Amino acid sequence: MAKTNRTWSPRVSILLFARAYMGLHLYDWQMKTLAALEAGYPTAALVCNSGGKSSIIIATAVLWFLWNWPNGRATVISGSWHQVETQLWPAINSYSGLPYFGDWEFQFCQVKTAGGGFARGISPDDAKKAEGAHESELSPVLYILDEAKALEDRIIDSVMRCTSSFFLITSSAGAAEGRFYDCFTALSDLFWRIRVSSFDCPHITDQQRSWDLRYYRSEANPVYRSKHLSEFDQELTGTILSAAALRRALAEPPGYIQGPRTAFCDFAAGGDENVLAVTEGNRVYIAAAWRETDTVQAVRQFISEFRRLELAPGQIWADEGGLGVTMCDCLAEERWPVRRVNNGTPANRPEAYANRGSEIWFESAFSIIGHEWILPEDGIFAEQACSRRKQYDARERLRAESKEDMRRRGIPSPDRADAVFGAISARQIQGFVVEDSKYVHVNRSAFARSHLNF
Repeated sequence: MAKTNRTWSPRVSILLFARAYMGLHLYDWQMKTLAALEAGYPTAALVCNSGGKSSIIIATAVLWFLWNWPNGRATVISGSWHQVETQLWPAINSYSGLPYFGDWEFQFCQVKTAGGGFARGISPDDAKKAEGAHESELSPVLYILDEAKALEDRIIDSVMRCTSSFFLITSSAGAAEGRFYDCFTALSDLFWRIRVSSFDCPHITDQQRSWDLRYYRSEANPVYRSKHLSEFDQELTGTILSAAALRRALAEPPGYIQGPRTAFCDFAAGGDENVLAVTEGNRVYIAAAWRETDTVQAVRQFISEFRRLELAPGQIWADEGGLGVTMCDCLAEERWPVRRVNNGTPANRPEAYANRGSEIWFESAFSIIGHEWILPEDGIFAEQACSRRKQYDARERLRAESKEDMRRRGIPSPDRADAVFGAISARQIQGFVVEDSKYVHVNRSAFARSHLNF
């Protein structure tokens, strides 16, 4: 862990400021956190619920910063606008009556000094306003990321590109994923870190903990452990399939059960992969994956794989979204009329899922969590299967994160996961005996139906 390049010497130390100017009596962990921030260390604080990170730590840091550098610029980006509006800024503005800040302007989610400096609180949607806020020789910068567990990685990354002498990222515990989680795991050597439980906060009583313990029934309850022990929840993720659930499914596969075969084609767009996944009974595997931008060559490769695997057209499903329409048409011209799946069509259970594509992902994930499948030992598939986030539409139906949203946060198209989940879904169709279809001869006809929504 390294300090920031520039060292700014305050007129008043942050601990003296908190005691003498703000009248605060700090806990041990609060003093350590503020001292690390003042020393110029990138600081990460994982704090229990109601621990005082916003009302004490952030309020002190903002006011101390502007007092020492009246021309400085402080930005607080919170994962919750409600947090900024109802908790953080009221805590900051509660000090507006002190004589030390007589010439400052305390406004709604903003403080301005007579020297031209300011502090502002913004929401994730406004985070782009913070980009480019680099400090100068005479004007330091303070960045604080509050409730960081709710901030998208792209927002945190955009802040990290800016130059600042003081940086604090803090939150209560949440899912075991994202940049804030990385601060305490993969990127831990880049930050001064502290983990604060409710036992470190004397104002949180044993009676409060006992009530929560009874309510959540067990100390092993992930909500209790997050709230009081500041532990990241390995199960509570924003993704459709959690990494922990996938690891269990891979480590504890079911016994093999013989059954019919199905196959699913996921066609590439641009530099993505063409993928063919196959199920045999309750085993699913990736039969082929390759990159090919020439659609004609890709179609020929798919046909070669079909023949190698001795598949029949009736056993094969394919995604007809986007480029898939052209690919399916080309396969049909070559006497391989595969069964088409349109992810944008209504789900089989429209009351539960926003569209068919979302239904395929969620239902497949549920069957994996239920240990119904022997999964492929493929690292790329494993990473992709846990990359797609869970969302809800206006009717509160489950919806898989769009590919466009995934690209915006730097996640590539989950081609292998699409193919595996598609093959699982095809195998799960009820009322259709796949093996029987291998004996069906399909004549080409201008009037024949070209696809089947299932």
